[in-house]
Amino acid sequence: RFINENLDKELNIKVLAEKYFSHPTHFIRSFRDKTGTTPKQYVRQKRIENAKLLLEKTDLTIWEITQKIGFKDETHFYRCFKETYNMSPTTYRNYYKSQLII
Repeated sequence: RFINENLDKELNIKVLAEKYFSHPTHFIRSFRDKTGTTPKQYVRQKRIENAKLLLEKTDLTIWEITQKIGFKDETHFYRCFKETYNMSPTTYRNYYKSQLII
């Protein structure tokens, strides 16, 4: 829940482990045991999912979305989005909007 509510903030392992009064290694292991993924992968996945929704529901620029979802670097965001959805954020937005017209 904390992660989902703070995706726009710095969410590194140290921050998360301190939040839950845990050693970073123990936190990663516990998180992975409960979710099947690492905290880093989970945060990235949630940020990309949020970006997808923002691309669909808003006219924010890619840079604005990048900032809003917690990515520091637009290039890194592009790479992660493309890796997840096999298309760039711009291509996804154009495709999504074209489907609404049909």
